[in-house]
Parts: sequence; C-alpha cells; structure tokens
Amino acid sequence: MSRWLITEQPSPYFVPDNYNTTAGHLKSDSSAFKDATLMGIFHIIPDGLDHLLFLLALVLVMRGAKDLFLAVLLFTIAHSVSLLLATYNVIELPSLAIELTILFSIFFTGALAFLGHPLKHSAVLIIFFGLLHGLGFASAFRDNVILEGDVLWRLIGFNLGIETAQLTFVVGALLARKCLTLSPKADIKVTRAIAVIIMLVTSWWALLIFI
Repeated sequence: MSRWLITEQPSPYFVPDNYNTTAGHLKSDSSAFKDATLMGIFHIIPDGLDHLLFLLALVLVMRGAKDLFLAVLLFTIAHSVSLLLATYNVIELPSLAIELTILFSIFFTGALAFLGHPLKHSAVLIIFFGLLHGLGFASAFRDNVILEGDVLWRLIGFNLGIETAQLTFVVGALLARKCLTLSPKADIKVTRAIAVIIMLVTSWWALLIFI
C-alpha cells in the first residue's frame, strides 16, 4: 500500500546492500537492523505527514508535558502491538478502512484541540488510535521490506526508527508551542489556528479517497 496521502507514490523497496546472493542470506543482521531503523525514521520524517499531524494534535489537546508523554507512551505500545500482529497476518483489515479510521483519529483529536476540550477517557482512545496507526505502519513495512530471513529483527529496527522520529517530533512541537504561546490568550489562538489547519487537511485527504 502506497503512502498516497503524502506522495501518491510507494516508498522505495528496502533491499539490504549486504545481501549475499551466492550464500542466499544476509551477511550481517546488524546491518539489516540499521537499514530498517533508518527506513522507520524516514517513514515518519519527512514522509509520514498523516502521523505527524496526529502527534501535533496530541500535543495541542493534552494538558502538560507529563500527560503528553504518557499519552505518547500508550500510543507507542498500542501501535507496536498492532504492527507486530498485522505483520504476521494475525490482524487483517482493508486498506481503505485503515486509511479512513486514521484520518478520523487525526480529525477528532484536532477538533478536541479546537474546542478546548481535554481528551476524555484518553487512555482508551489513545490505545485505540495507536492500534489503528500500527495497522498503517504494518502495511508500509510489508510493502517495503523483504519479508525473509529474520523478519522480527527488521521489524524491531523499523519500529525503533518510528519511535525515534516520533519522540523527536513531539519534543520539537512541544518546545515550539512553548515559544509561540507566551500567554494563555496566545495559547488559545495558536492552538485553534493549528487545529483548523489539521482538520482542513484531513478533510481534504478524506475527500480525495472518493474522488
């Protein structure tokens, strides 16, 4: 499944440079792990705009850094679980359903930020949204990684790359928010403006599915 939301093109296929065609196996599992980790990073930054918008909405809707990082931790655990299960075909859903539910998670969180409402039952919702995003990651992983040899090792590397990029973005977004919102009134204006952009972009993406 291509990352059509962003580029309308599939990502390049992951082919380890050190694949030994004569021996028929990888020379170094560590190199495959490194390549998968880098692919996970680039899958989020800069290619994963949909995922970044969800994280940005999460930064806007959560109250305080402690609650934010707890939410990110729950989100990480949830999408790691569904990524693992979907990669091994334990869970299978139509790609259209996955894309639409991911867009809903972004729009819903952005709407809460615009209205100034806290994320009620946040643990349940964040875990649910994390499971949805993990299914999207699994599609990208299956499409772009050679599923042979030690798949689990590459899956761990891919997930590590995702988490590295995710944490980097959240920290950067949190710091930027602190710099832009020096007063409560400014915080409300900035939050609502960004939330509107998030909702408009996700609405446009949803519309593109049916055009």
